[in-house]
Amino acid sequence: MIPRTRRSAPDLRACAGTLRRLSRLCVLLLAMPSLAAADITVKIEGVEGSIRDNVEAFLSLARYAKAKDLDADTVERLGQRAPREVTQALRPFGYYEPEVATEVVADGRNWRATVRVQPGPAVRLAGTRIEVTGPGSDEEFLRGPAASGALRNGMRLSHAAYDEVKGDLERAAFAHGYLDARFTRSELAVDLERHEARVTLVLDTGPRYRFGETRIEQDGVRDELVRRYLRYQSGDWYDAGRLLSTQFALDDTQYFSVVEVLPGERDREALTVPIQIRATRGPRSRYTIAAGYASDTEWRTTLGWQNRRVNRAGHRFKVEAKLAQTAQSLTGTYVLPWTDPALEKLAFELEGERSDFNQIESSAISARTTLTHVMGNWQRGVFLTATQQTTRSTDPSRTIPKTTDRLLVPGISYARLPKGYLGQAAISTGFFAELTGSHSALGADT
Repeated sequence: MIPRTRRSAPDLRACAGTLRRLSRLCVLLLAMPSLAAADITVKIEGVEGSIRDNVEAFLSLARYAKAKDLDADTVERLGQRAPREVTQALRPFGYYEPEVATEVVADGRNWRATVRVQPGPAVRLAGTRIEVTGPGSDEEFLRGPAASGALRNGMRLSHAAYDEVKGDLERAAFAHGYLDARFTRSELAVDLERHEARVTLVLDTGPRYRFGETRIEQDGVRDELVRRYLRYQSGDWYDAGRLLSTQFALDDTQYFSVVEVLPGERDREALTVPIQIRATRGPRSRYTIAAGYASDTEWRTTLGWQNRRVNRAGHRFKVEAKLAQTAQSLTGTYVLPWTDPALEKLAFELEGERSDFNQIESSAISARTTLTHVMGNWQRGVFLTATQQTTRSTDPSRTIPKTTDRLLVPGISYARLPKGYLGQAAISTGFFAELTGSHSALGADT
């Protein structure tokens, strides 16, 4: 016999209560998307441009405009913060006494907030004192920030301009070796009654440091070669720009995948800064492939292989083949780093080419030697090219004799080195000139 289970009245009431709670939970879950959709539309009046952008960045109404838990009480509290936040946003622009009116209106499930701003009278600079003291007080690179004109009497006070001049002075001192430079006075005093401000900046440079020992950690090429890429010498005045130029020079070698050029802990007694160079050897080989079409060559393909480190002396070797239906060429180039390997090199190039246009077949082999070296702000190239070229007709109906020409062509070129070549301030203009020619006295046929 199977026993029957009988529920008491309290059990039934409990089940009914559970059902009611579940139904209320379902209604709440269905209502959540509509609550999440509520937001605030903020309109700012009375200010424009960067001032308006800063006001918007400070306003809690704008920052929480898309919050998911917005309700009437929350929006009211956000609106009450607006006057204080607008005042904070306007101070960096010289407005310390604004008048702010905030209006928040319900718009269905959303809210529309209008913030009206009257900036009030601007605080203007009535006195500016910028001084440099210490051993570097006469340095030209420290006069520039002080005389930049960013802080002039009569100008509307700008906290950003104050911070810019202060930062430029400090960065210029540090970049040129005054690593102990500090401000003995750094004041921005505001008189609200007169709507005036006075700036006082006094920078004490302290002693100037020099480059100390350079330690190199790498296993790609000889350390002696790496040292020839340095844009400074031990004992020179410390200059962060030269470290950056060294970084660029070593990056351009393609010997390494990662290069770090970092100053070490300065020696306050010897007034020197040691330099640490760490470099990770990069891949030795690089392959290139390209394909295209042109009306003169038709379908063409370029294949290339480069050995970036033939040996620890930093020699390079590159082979490139160009294959087309009407012309083919094969070029090999061997490059040796010269005295200043960042700007100077000795290159040997051997090229063979063949072409067939309009039933005229031409083949040539050329050897070229180029020495590129630096003379002050100029880069000079001296080169010599030897070529043997043969031409013949492939049309049986034409009686064009086969010809062979031999040329020995020297040349020289000059190029103005751009200042931005190794990380300095770049310029947009340049100059290049090349003179090349030959004479039968040099063994040429023509």
